[in-house]
Amino acid sequence: MGDPSTAPIFIVGMPRSGSTLIEQILASHPRVFGAGERTEFGEALVQCIRRDVSDPLRINIESLQQAGAAQWSALGADYLRRMQRVVAQADGPLAHSTDPFNFINVGLIHLALPNARIIRSRRSPLQTCLSIFSRIFHDVPFGYDLGELGRYYCAYDALMAYWRRILPAGVMIEIGYEELVDNVDANVRRMLAHCGLEWDERCLAFHETTRPVSTASSAQVRRPLYRTSLRRWQPRRELLEPLWDGLGPELAAADAQRASPDT
Repeated sequence: MGDPSTAPIFIVGMPRSGSTLIEQILASHPRVFGAGERTEFGEALVQCIRRDVSDPLRINIESLQQAGAAQWSALGADYLRRMQRVVAQADGPLAHSTDPFNFINVGLIHLALPNARIIRSRRSPLQTCLSIFSRIFHDVPFGYDLGELGRYYCAYDALMAYWRRILPAGVMIEIGYEELVDNVDANVRRMLAHCGLEWDERCLAFHETTRPVSTASSAQVRRPLYRTSLRRWQPRRELLEPLWDGLGPELAAADAQRASPDT
């Protein structure tokens, strides 16, 4: 129902999950422009979908039920116009790690831009949460309490499972940070194929690509892949109990061996 453009590539995921690395790899391809973290989709959304009269930045959820093909197409076109102003005369697809929380909008993105490709960056829940907790993020208000951080991640993981179930095959793939570090060649080829891009060796030399990067990972993407971030230092198990409780037994079990008491 939306705009038919095949240009946009959306990279979504939790902060500190590898989205900047994925964008840097794709932006090393000559047909891809890495626009950095952007909020254009959210801005277009509140313009094209009827807003809550009490809050101009909040969309009226009920109005989404009545949205038709014309509105979704207008939303996609408005987003593309906004991004075109950002990239000027860039050639080929636009790869951009939008506002990291654009994972909330995955379903709306697909309605407005059904041919856009979506890549979810995924990393160990424990490593993602500890990396967030160790930094001061002004736009991550849930990152200052381990229990709240775990509960947020659990809700995020459930939402991503929902998107996996309902999106048509071929719209979204997941790239695990750990798998990317272990086998960069295969995962880069998978990403390029997903985006309809031919192979280019420059994507393996992503750390040599010169472009502005403003996220907390700006220094890391200037270096070749390294393994030390796969298992960072962490406190003893008992100090992490609020995080484990927030994550819940299923997510906590995935990282249980990484948090041995004598670490």
